Amino acid sequence: TRGLVVKILITNDDSISAKQLLPLIKYCRKYGEVTVSVPKYEQSGKSHGIELHEAFSVQKQIIDGDIQAYVVDSTPADCVRFAVLGLGIKFDMVISGVNRGFNMGTDVTYSGTIAGVREAMLQNIPAIALSTSPENYPNAVKDLDMVFDYILGKKLLEKHGDKVRFAFCSLARRSDTVDKHRDEHRDYNLHNYLAHYKQGRQKGMFCITLYVFCKFF
Repeated sequence: TRGLVVKILITNDDSISAKQLLPLIKYCRKYGEVTVSVPKYEQSGKSHGIELHEAFSVQKQIIDGDIQAYVVDSTPADCVRFAVLGLGIKFDMVISGVNRGFNMGTDVTYSGTIAGVREAMLQNIPAIALSTSPENYPNAVKDLDMVFDYILGKKLLEKHGDKVRFAFCSLARRSDTVDKHRDEHRDYNLHNYLAHYKQGRQKGMFCITLYVFCKFF
């Protein structure tokens, strides 16, 4: 997977000020060319809303000296739409997150983070949404090698004909945290991929929920 070179779009619903945005950008750069399109203000709970009635502003902002980000005064879905339709870039993958708080079960209905990958799906781009608990948020990017090795190794995001896949991944240092959230949302009928890992002496788990979308138009 380390030889993979792709065009990646990063978005989120926690805004340009999200503390894990920069670590995620730096992490994704080893896979390829990274474009950043994120909301100007926090958009948690905005779901898949888009601006239909008024123009919204987009500003270029340099972060960490040399990273250019597009700061969009609208929702995560509009951030993806701007990058794909406005910039005209053909992305290979969209990554949304890392969200501070699990996006699991019925929470995916309201999540702006999830809306980012749904919009990518509508634009025929494989995508993954990343979330974690508030306690694990400062460490989330450190776990991504295991996540991406698993996703790419299992080819979970590969396109098959007209089917476009996107996944929700929730990271946890303590496996009981993920188990607790899965039990709370047992009624939500999803395909769950579970993988255990060991990092030093600390055990953990990540839960990947895979959606397959079939385009009929």
